[in-house]
Order: sequence, then structure tokens, then C-alpha cells
Amino acid sequence: MTKDIESLPESIGWFNECNGNKLACALGNKGSDDISREEILCIVYKWAKLKILSELRKEKSVDIEIIAQKVESIKSKLEGLKAVVTECGNIKRSIEKITTLASNTQDDVSKELDSIIKTTSNWQESAKE
Repeated sequence: MTKDIESLPESIGWFNECNGNKLACALGNKGSDDISREEILCIVYKWAKLKILSELRKEKSVDIEIIAQKVESIKSKLEGLKAVVTECGNIKRSIEKITTLASNTQDDVSKELDSIIKTTSNWQESAKE
């Protein structure tokens, strides 16, 4: 895979399978955004996936049970990842609550101290008279 078509020989073009299991691909023209790189990457990914599936079908020794076990293992790991994401959300909410509590407490303490200072100033002024 290359960033631009100019890096590939003309005989290859934008997208060309080589030796039955390799793909030469350009993501665009030099200095141009005419073609969406994401779309080309998606096509390359799908080509690779289809190529692998095609090869698996040709293989007579594919063990479906092993593949099923691997899929279940992946599902289990994804559930673990889902739990991590949930905990991250919980942490974020806890941080927001703690920040609000700390800010409110700081404001309350500041008001109390201002009140004490004002009362003390009034008391000192009265004592001078």
C-alpha cells in the first residue's frame, strides 16, 4: 500500500492483486484529495477479509469447533471491555460529583471565613469607640 498512485508502477494501477495473495494499492493522487482514503482502506480491508475466507473454504482441515471457541473467547473479552467502559463512565460521574462537592465546600468555607472577618472587624471597630 502506498500513499499515492505515482509511487506504483503503471502496470499495477490503483488496485491490483499480485501472486494471488498480495495486494498493491494506492490511496490517492499526489497532492490531491479526489478519492477518499478511508473508502479505499475499507475496500482493501474487505478484499483481505474475502481472500482469507476464500482460502479457509479451500482448506479441508478447517476446524469449525476451534473457530467457534475463538469466537466465544472474543465475545467474552468484549464483555470484559464493556465492563471497563462502564467503569470509566462511573469514574467520570464520580469525578464530577467530587469536583462539585469540593467546589461547594470551598465556597461555603470562604463565606464562613468572610463572615468571621466581617464580625471581627465590626467588633474591633466597636472596641475602639
